[in-house]
This record gives sequence, C-alpha cells and structure tokens, in this order.
Amino acid sequence: MMKSSDNRHYANPTIQEAMCEIRFETDPPSWDPAINGKFFSNIKDDFPYIEAIPHPIQFVNIPNAQNGITELPSSLIFHAMRYRHINRSLLIQLFQNRIVLNSIGSYGGWSVFEEDILKMWRNVIDVINPSLITYVGLRYINRIERSEQNETLGAWFEPNDYMASALFDSYPGFLSVVQKKYDLSNRVNVIVGEMDSPNVNRAFSFDIDRGIEKNILAETDSLTTIIRELHQDVWNIFSKAKGQKLEQLLKGEIL
Repeated sequence: MMKSSDNRHYANPTIQEAMCEIRFETDPPSWDPAINGKFFSNIKDDFPYIEAIPHPIQFVNIPNAQNGITELPSSLIFHAMRYRHINRSLLIQLFQNRIVLNSIGSYGGWSVFEEDILKMWRNVIDVINPSLITYVGLRYINRIERSEQNETLGAWFEPNDYMASALFDSYPGFLSVVQKKYDLSNRVNVIVGEMDSPNVNRAFSFDIDRGIEKNILAETDSLTTIIRELHQDVWNIFSKAKGQKLEQLLKGEIL
C-alpha cells in the first residue's frame, strides 16, 4: 500500500458514485439528538436541504415512573439524517457513530473529493468531538456502457488479479465478487457485473470497495493519511484493469 495519491482527473470519468464512510466512537459513548441540528447549523450554507433517513423501526425499553418499563420505537430516540448540497450531487448521511459522504453522477476528481471528505470531518470534530475513528472506507462504482448488446468485458479491460479470465468472453448475465484481506485490518471487495441502462445494452459495473478497520486518531491529519492510502489502492486496482478502449473513453476520445 502506497502513501502517495494519484490526482489524475479524466475528462470523462466513468465513476457513477464515490463514497467515503467513517465510523467513530465518542467518550462517553452516548448520543445527543441535538447533534443533528448542531451539525446542520455548521454546514447549512453548503447543505441547506435536510431530511430524515427512513429506516426500520426497532423497539427499545424505556424506564417509566408508573409501570416500570415503556416500549418505544427507537426511531423516536435517534434520527439518522441526510443533508443535500445546494448545487452539487453531494450527500452527507449522519448516523449514530457513523458518517457517509456520497458523490453521485458527477465526479470532480480526487483532490475535490478529498477536500469534501476532510471538510465534512472537520465539522464532525467541531460538533461531535469523536475520541477515535474505528473504520474508514472508500468505494468507487464505475459504469461503462456497452457499445453493442453482446459486447464482452474483454473489450474494455485487461487481465488482472480481480477478474477471472472466464469473465472476459462471457455473454451478458455474469457476476464476479472478489474479497481480499491484506491483513487483519485491511480488506478490499471488487464486484464486476452489470447494471440497467436506458438503452437496450446493459452497462458494465466495476465496483471497488476498500476499507480499513482499526483504531485511528480522530484527527484530520490522521484521516488524510488513511484516505490517501485507500485511494491509491483503489487507483492501482482500476488502472491495472483498464484496457486501451476504456482509456480512450476516459480521455473523451470516444463517446
């Protein structure tokens, strides 16, 4: 794993969605529902739209002075919230002890996404003051439209460690999942398959999900080092897999 990070930005990126997930702990390990409002107050100039995230209702036991125990939906105790950017396809989702940043549709390059992550985290430090980061994940979902209905994966990709050779001449209807553990803390999931498309040809999907699960100082500098390492690994996987035709698509030389 390398510590430097490639800042290359293609004219026509194939990234459908980029996501960063950060899990953290607080000391003491409790959650004040007012945090959602405080966090919104910090980011409202850039993220003025706020909504509760629907989630299944779970019941918890609450002490009651009259009969001892009252069962209430946990959704009344904590609301996961979603914050939408004013003019970009950017979402922040804040859960108890977890925050997720999603860049959907229009990817502006790693330097932009990195700053979005760090700006979000600085607000987490300011409002929540976490004691530790316990997990960091970067996920990139690439979408490549088929040129023709039965075009195979081999038209776009080179043989690599994360795609079985049998995939390269497979007709539509395939799926590959590779899960690798670098060590006890580091893992990557690579999913190669297909997704629906507005035309008759199903698009290829190349999904790289890289994560590290260990205790990390909840400082911006520590997070910066980690996300750059994760991004470099994602880039290495993608760059070794892309073929000449995909390179041309990324550069905008073909549509």
